[in-house]
Amino acid sequence: MIIAAWPGTGKTWAGKNIQGITDLESGDFKWADDMTSVDPEARKSMRTVMRPDWPDNYIDAIWDAHMDGQTVLMAMHPQVRQALRDRGAAIAVVAPHRDAKAEYLNRYVSRGNTRENVAHMSAHWDEYMDMIEDDAVIRLDKWQVLSDILPVRDGRLVGEVMVGDDQRFYAVENGVLWAMEGRTLTAVGRVDDTSAYSRNRPTRRGITITNGRQAIHVRTSYWVRPVRADQVKPGDEVRWTGLNRTIAEAKVLDAESIGIRFNGAGYHVPLHVSHQLDVILTEEPARPVWAISTPEEAERLPHGAVILDDHQSVYQRDEEDVDALASWGTTDGSGAFSQDLSYPVTVLWTPSSPTEPTSMKEVP
Repeated sequence: MIIAAWPGTGKTWAGKNIQGITDLESGDFKWADDMTSVDPEARKSMRTVMRPDWPDNYIDAIWDAHMDGQTVLMAMHPQVRQALRDRGAAIAVVAPHRDAKAEYLNRYVSRGNTRENVAHMSAHWDEYMDMIEDDAVIRLDKWQVLSDILPVRDGRLVGEVMVGDDQRFYAVENGVLWAMEGRTLTAVGRVDDTSAYSRNRPTRRGITITNGRQAIHVRTSYWVRPVRADQVKPGDEVRWTGLNRTIAEAKVLDAESIGIRFNGAGYHVPLHVSHQLDVILTEEPARPVWAISTPEEAERLPHGAVILDDHQSVYQRDEEDVDALASWGTTDGSGAFSQDLSYPVTVLWTPSSPTEPTSMKEVP
């Protein structure tokens, strides 16, 4: 992934302190002056002799590191960004909001930039902001720096940084999608490399992320159709008549029917749950609930439960067959009995909040 970051957003600090990041300082490629004894920030405005192969040498270095799977930080040079895009690279642009000018001028002074360099950024701030107006920019909030929005755990990137079509940074580790929620690294989805969910045409929602070399679809929430009235409760977000609604009250009418009052409505709507209603799950659906290792434990899961087997196939439990054995289905129409699944399996979701059987073990 290539990240072009605005001056003062913390590229140098991130390159020195976060494992997995390659910070390519443009001045080291643009100028031939020997500045090894000069402070890195001060030297940025003290160079005089330009290298004859600039900017091609910088473009090649960024491209080579990117194609090697590295997360590369680069300066904002428009001609360099365009040359890399012409080669097919996707570049994430990180910048402050336009009204953060005073904050950033103070940053330049604090880090030791020369008076001339600070004056230059002050005079051209709006001009440089205008140059990225057509880009999908990831904006830093007040006092934020680049390291605040990168998926970092214990001083290292979780994986190569990828950018989503929601203009947010992610990383994938063992099939799980990670991102920063505030200052906390959080599991927010799962790589969508399976047939996803199964029964009654459940739907999936997600985003596409890319590192500039490949695009991956990830699930960030699920629509799961309940099979019993008692699986729907007040507070659930549901999909009904093409709209997302929140349930204020839910009254069970019979095993498969429920009377629902939505927020903002003064009356109850009678619904047959298995035909008209989808429950939307958004609470970290990729994080496992627990793992089970035997068909007997799978038989104890309720109807509608969703599992991920050892071959990374996703199933949802259907109704029992004539022999009272649990049937598990996928969206492509295939299915299996509990004894046919590949164990251990991970329980991703159950339609209620059951008490975990004592033989099941928590997955951290």
